[in-house]
Amino acid sequence: MKWYFTSLGIFLFLSCQIDDHSGKTHSDPNSQKISLSGSHSLIDEIAYDIPVDPIRMPYRGEIRQTASWQDKNGKNTLIISGIHANGILNKAEIFTYNYIEKDSLLKTLWKSEDHVMGSCESDIFIAPETLEVLDINQDGIAESVFMYILSENCDASPVRTKLMMHSGEKELMIEGLTKVFLLPIPEVEENSKRIDKAFQAVDPLLSTYASQKWDNYVREETLAFQEAVGN
Repeated sequence: MKWYFTSLGIFLFLSCQIDDHSGKTHSDPNSQKISLSGSHSLIDEIAYDIPVDPIRMPYRGEIRQTASWQDKNGKNTLIISGIHANGILNKAEIFTYNYIEKDSLLKTLWKSEDHVMGSCESDIFIAPETLEVLDINQDGIAESVFMYILSENCDASPVRTKLMMHSGEKELMIEGLTKVFLLPIPEVEENSKRIDKAFQAVDPLLSTYASQKWDNYVREETLAFQEAVGN
């Protein structure tokens, strides 16, 4: 019981440190091992936390984060929105939309949704400072990537986490468990990172970047845990 309450306290502390909902995002250039040399034609045209018109670009729930950029497909607008758990089902939902505008025509390039339900308090959090838009393989089509946490636990256990990447219309994912240090046993560690087979059909640079991003996030939360317990 003492371990449980100690772990729970650390979990809540780390949630305050890591699961921030400030909406301000940036990437750590020191955490990226891939060198993106050559033209960076997208970089100057990427904007985060932009206002969107819900009439022109409808979405469900409340906006969590947004981004816009220009690439070969046209003018892109990314909307991440969500609904907090409520009602008997205790169901939390997350929605992501990529609208694209070209030659005065607006259409949906892709959209996705996910949800979590649990007997305890459920919610879905965007992992802070993980939303990025960049052209990883310099093909003129941007990749958008972010991580989110599906909170459904009744105690201080590892949590289900997903990394979502889109390259144009292609959806790619890494999923598994984070905060594995809260229950360091082989069964948990084996499920801590699973890379979608869809990565096999795209440029290997995309899987390398996504895998590094996942590992960097896990490394940072582990360091925060070690600092919290004084190791």
